[in-house]
Amino acid sequence: MGKTLKFNTAIRRTPPAGDITFFKAGDTLPEWAESFVGSHLFEDAQGSTNGPKEVERKLPAGQVVEPPVEKELTVPSRKAGAATWKKFAKEAGYTVPPRATRNEIIEKVLEHNPGLEISED
Repeated sequence: MGKTLKFNTAIRRTPPAGDITFFKAGDTLPEWAESFVGSHLFEDAQGSTNGPKEVERKLPAGQVVEPPVEKELTVPSRKAGAATWKKFAKEAGYTVPPRATRNEIIEKVLEHNPGLEISED
């Protein structure tokens, strides 16, 4: 008696050449084809078609994962150059047009963060 497949499968009856026979998930595989297919492609006795189960991975004893440290960004002064403002904006996660001026970048940053304090130095 054939077994039921979990996944779509293609079998070549006379490898490496010969006709290819295709079977869909849920099809019952004929007995002649069972020897060409690994057991991992068949449904289990309960009819489960679940894929691989997730395995909980544990760290070696004594090893602790620390959350990533968010680096604090220093807001440039209003007189800083466009390159400095562009770098700040990108690090802060803002999209900056390639040819934006310093004032356009500052406006864009203030648009998203109106309470940002910018020194006049």
